[in-house]
Amino acid sequence: MNKDSRRKPTVRDVARQAGVSIGTVSNALNRPEYIHPDTLAKVRKAIAHLNFIPSPGAQSRRRKPIAKKSVSEGESIGILLLGNKDLHWIVKEAPIYAYALHGAEQAATQLRWPCQILHARDMQDVKEIWPDLPKGGLVLLSKDDLGPLPEGFSLPPIVKIMGFSNTRWGDCCTYNSYGAGRVAAEYLWESGCRIGACIGGVERGVPAIRMQGFDDAFTTLGGKVAPRADINLFPESHLPDEAAMLKTVKFLLKHKPKIDGIFVTADMLAPLLYRVLGKLDIQPQKDIKIVTCNNERPYLAGLKPEPAVVDIHGEMIGAEAVKLLAWRKANPHEPRRTLVIEPTLVLPKAK
Repeated sequence: MNKDSRRKPTVRDVARQAGVSIGTVSNALNRPEYIHPDTLAKVRKAIAHLNFIPSPGAQSRRRKPIAKKSVSEGESIGILLLGNKDLHWIVKEAPIYAYALHGAEQAATQLRWPCQILHARDMQDVKEIWPDLPKGGLVLLSKDDLGPLPEGFSLPPIVKIMGFSNTRWGDCCTYNSYGAGRVAAEYLWESGCRIGACIGGVERGVPAIRMQGFDDAFTTLGGKVAPRADINLFPESHLPDEAAMLKTVKFLLKHKPKIDGIFVTADMLAPLLYRVLGKLDIQPQKDIKIVTCNNERPYLAGLKPEPAVVDIHGEMIGAEAVKLLAWRKANPHEPRRTLVIEPTLVLPKAK
């Protein structure tokens, strides 16, 4: 028996055998209820084939469920949209946020908590609606870097969702932005890509963290990452610009050796990327493998061939935020808590 045959199988071995990312295997072990049944079956088959046994330490790290009993049944909570973007904009332009709101509403309904959605452009608006804020607690959706509350001003228990966990107002439920890039990198590497690239629009905030996660993981695996084009894909609005996307793609195509995989940091960029590649007679998924991020189905519907997508689980984030709010009400003096949801890979449907 050679040395390699005596080596105990690892999570990486299971991921390779199942054709999924390491993060997906981790989620299958610790949060199987959030994994697609087909993917879960592949992971479990790989575990059985390799006779893989999770370490006791890995099992002990399984996240404990958050107590659901807290707010009195019937006590209302609110979802506060803080910033310039209202509910109409979210539903039309940002499906991932709409998924999070839906998840929060569903969780509140299951707990029999009345739930209302409120919008405030800034702290002045918050102060004006403060007397009418639900006393049961708030789920906060805000992209702003929130500072401390004004002196003498108090709010009910708050859980901020999405984006950065930088609020000093309460707890936070978000996703692993850096991990999203890692999952994308692992998928492209396992698909045979060796020269990767990122298209993300801006080199700041969440897109920058996703791209850094991709860069670090892809280079660690042995791949090379092409330099990014210094081109603003959003020169005038929230929607990407086709001329800017064309310049970006042409810039990347000049790289030698040629790129064979692209990580798109947001689904809303994917339709435009497909259109630009088509104009350049480049076939997505055949000439260049593409993986996108968020799992916003309205943006991905109709893309042929279908791309793989990193799912950040917007609906789950909203639901877990409400459960975290329940826990906070039951544990008002516990330290501030941040709950991070790990992204997973959704593969294209088999033909």
